[in-house]
Amino acid sequence: MKDLPVLTGKFSVDPATHNPLNKPAVIQQIKGGKFVFADKYVTK
Repeated sequence: MKDLPVLTGKFSVDPATHNPLNKPAVIQQIKGGKFVFADKYVTK
């Protein structure tokens, strides 16, 4: 995925790692009806 329009601009994903290229991403799970932090990806 490259240059997907999102609320904060454009979002791209590395095709080899599937990690975000230009913005941090937070992964959340729903447990007991609430969002719970699962992981965070930040490009370097």
